Amino acid sequence: MTNMLHKKWSTYAALASWGTAAFMAQPTLASFAAHFVINPLILGAVIWLAHHEGKAT
Repeated sequence: MTNMLHKKWSTYAALASWGTAAFMAQPTLASFAAHFVINPLILGAVIWLAHHEGKAT
């Protein structure tokens, strides 16, 4: 199970989303960009990657 988890890119993308969520807690202009641009892109990538990784197995 752990081996399979580390081979999936969607896992790393989900961790990146979690990291940007922590960054968004700061009241700066960059955190607004992370909130409205970067995090939605990462979450979209998580969905896309998980969908295609699910098809491959």
